[in-house]
Amino acid sequence: APPRAAPLVPSLLAAEAEASRAAVALYNESVEVFEGVLAMREQYVSEQKANAAAAKRDFGARPDANNHNQTAQQALVSLDVATVARASLANALAAIGDVFVCNEAHEHALPVLTRAVTTYERVANEAARRAENATTAHDRVVAENATRQIGRHVAAQSVASAAQRRARCSAALLDALWNLADARGKLGECHAARGAFDDAETIRADAFAAFEHAVSHADSAAGDDLGGLVFDFGCVKVAHAQTVLERARVLATQWRSRDAANINNASAAWSLAERDAFATTVVDAFERAEAAAVAAFEKLARAAEFSPGEATPHVAAGEAMQTRAEVMRRKHEFVVFLTPGSSRSRSDGGTDVPSWSRAKDASIESTVASLGTPLHAAIDPAGGAFGAALRVDSKCFDALVGVAECRVEMGKVLVAVGNDAALAREEFKEGWNAYRAALELAGAGGAGNGAHVTGSDPGLPRDRLSFAYAAAC
Repeated sequence: APPRAAPLVPSLLAAEAEASRAAVALYNESVEVFEGVLAMREQYVSEQKANAAAAKRDFGARPDANNHNQTAQQALVSLDVATVARASLANALAAIGDVFVCNEAHEHALPVLTRAVTTYERVANEAARRAENATTAHDRVVAENATRQIGRHVAAQSVASAAQRRARCSAALLDALWNLADARGKLGECHAARGAFDDAETIRADAFAAFEHAVSHADSAAGDDLGGLVFDFGCVKVAHAQTVLERARVLATQWRSRDAANINNASAAWSLAERDAFATTVVDAFERAEAAAVAAFEKLARAAEFSPGEATPHVAAGEAMQTRAEVMRRKHEFVVFLTPGSSRSRSDGGTDVPSWSRAKDASIESTVASLGTPLHAAIDPAGGAFGAALRVDSKCFDALVGVAECRVEMGKVLVAVGNDAALAREEFKEGWNAYRAALELAGAGGAGNGAHVTGSDPGLPRDRLSFAYAAAC
């Protein structure tokens, strides 16, 4: 593994890449082992079926002792062992996909994660069947004990045994659903990175359904990590919001290209009605992205309620706030860009003025305030985001970086929209102070990448270099 706490030098990237390759090789070995176990199970089941068919066909014939001994020598892989092997196979595949995703090798990750999802789906279906059977068996034992004349001790033992089996099966189902939801979320990320937005949205909808199913089976009173489950749910929602934003950005770029062609090429001209209709589609896409970011924040706020004293949910909520701020800024830039053209005469077929075209009527002050609202909330200690994380842990590396990014973004808004260099300078100064605090933390062995509790892990070299570059800017 690369020396993550070593001085920050470019050679760490090569070490990180080598560690990733080694990790994939080890996981591949695990995949081969688990596939071998499952193949042995399939062979055993096939042989048992063949033997049963032969016995039925030769009913009454004298048993073949040699064949019996040969069958007895076959490696027996129990159903329980095969169940564990299949879940472990899915875990290994998901881990390989995760390594590829972390290295932005989405083309390599896609088939691996697709297979992981398929395997997890089988694991979850089998776990659901076992959980249903365990619940039925428990209810049957309770009902039978109510009508049978048996001692209290015996009745209590039988019910307790059935209840324990039901609890084990329920826990296994929760794990299976949780893993399935996570894997679907990662697969959605791969599709989004390739620009396959429809595929990303479809698989993320499946991920949300699996998360909802998992939450319905979780019981914090029974020791289930409901906070962690809802946190992962919220993180996938943040990724979804970022994908919806990217889709809106692509649509905005397409609109600008079409509008430029309209000016420079008479044969590519479009009517004002067509122009406004496409613009409305773009604005609607930005509004969907903002709604997705709000939903992600709300889910992570819920996760924070389940995990009081934890900074991580607040940090993720801050990322949702940042996404919302970016959506609002990009939507504003698009509307400002297209509004002059939409104020032309509508004699060529246009009718009502779109609601977004009235954005030009807002004052500069109100626009700056609106665009800065999610950023200010993100750094506010009472806002449930980066500021709240720092209230929990003043040395939370990721929260410090989040505050720095929000400050810098507010400075950019003040310059680009408010034309207020003096206030922008103050925001940039506060942003640098936060960056410097994070740099000092990383230089001291730091924290980051979720390791702020121990303070021993400054994060992946790639992330550290990216952060240092952002601080320099």
